[in-house]
Amino acid sequence: MPKQRHITYEPNGGSNQSWTLSPVPNGNGSYFLVNSSSNLCAEDNGGSYAAGAVVDQWTCVDNSTNEQWNITPLPSGGSVITNVRSGLLLTTASKNNLSPLTQQPNINSELQHWTVEG
Repeated sequence: MPKQRHITYEPNGGSNQSWTLSPVPNGNGSYFLVNSSSNLCAEDNGGSYAAGAVVDQWTCVDNSTNEQWNITPLPSGGSVITNVRSGLLLTTASKNNLSPLTQQPNINSELQHWTVEG
C-alpha cells in the first residue's frame, strides 16, 4: 500500500480525521496513532531523525519506534505529540487547510499543540 501523507484540515466529522491511541504492546507508555478510516499508523517517514521529515501513514508494526508517539498534556490545555524514535514533535505547517504535517523541534508553537480526547 502506498504511503499516505498527512495534512491539516478543518474538522468535518469524517472518519479520516479520527485517530485512536493504541498502547504499544511493550508497555513503554507510548502509543500508535491509528487512523479510523485507513487503519494505518502515523509514522515518521523512513525513521528519520531530521527536523522537517514528513509524517505519513503506514502499516502498523509493533517494533517500529518511528510509529510510536508519546502524548504529553500541556498545563495550558492541549498536548504535544512526540515521536519516540526522533524525539521531535508532530507539527503542522500552518492552520490553513492542506498544510502538511512534519516533525520539528519543540519551539512551544501552537502549531505543535493538539487536542486529545477520551
